Amino acid sequence: MNILILSQVFPPKRGGVQTAAYNTAKFLSKHGHNVIVVTSKWADERRDFHKMNNFLVYRFKSYNPPEIKGVTQISSLRFNPRMLFKLPKIIKKHDIQIIHAQGRLFPISWLTAIMNKIIFKRPMFLNVQGRLEVGISGIIEDLFDRIITKYVYQKFLNKIICVSGSLKERLIRLKIKEKNLIVIPNGVDINLFKKIPNSKFFDEYLDGKENYKKVVFVGRLDAQKGVEYLIRAIPEVVKQYNKVHFFILGNGNLESLLKNLSKELKIVKYVS
Repeated sequence: MNILILSQVFPPKRGGVQTAAYNTAKFLSKHGHNVIVVTSKWADERRDFHKMNNFLVYRFKSYNPPEIKGVTQISSLRFNPRMLFKLPKIIKKHDIQIIHAQGRLFPISWLTAIMNKIIFKRPMFLNVQGRLEVGISGIIEDLFDRIITKYVYQKFLNKIICVSGSLKERLIRLKIKEKNLIVIPNGVDINLFKKIPNSKFFDEYLDGKENYKKVVFVGRLDAQKGVEYLIRAIPEVVKQYNKVHFFILGNGNLESLLKNLSKELKIVKYVS
């Protein structure tokens, strides 16, 4: 089957949507499907077209809006009209049978949904990733779902794929019909994770406390990740068991806030 994967972001840049899109392309092609990826071109990327693993990748330079602190969705507004204009040619050239879009907030996703309904008329599916409904980001996302998800995606797509049951329930509360939703959790390439009986990687940071339990967070330091709750829980944890150390790996909007919070809670010696 000829499958078009549409994703505004894609490796070599790293992130949740990038990883999901890449693994979808990788494993669909591994199972014998002809996969075409249409994505953006980053500043250090010169290729317009290339092969990756067993699938083809088309790249288009995107116009990026300036970042606004606390509004993570701004990065979702990257867009290139040329990408949209080239879609008909790509779909025709590769005789695309199914369109699979990654990320509902990207303009290329909902604009393609409209074009597909009018012009391409192919079965189309969309992967929806979830966020915590916090702050201005939560308000923006809620408004988006009440308008675009409800009146464009729900009417124009074959299925909206939710990565979790809680996300599906949230969309149902926003009057998205259950028959239009399906839950498919993000897959994991288990070959990337090999069980190690004992790891001393973090011991050099513990200054003679190698026998301490290690709690590791890896991810973007953003409100939607909930790492603030982990930090706030540490005082209660060390009251019960103080031979523990927490490693926070990542960066993001909350980095300074979390460092200050650790000082405020007087847990700096338990956190790296």
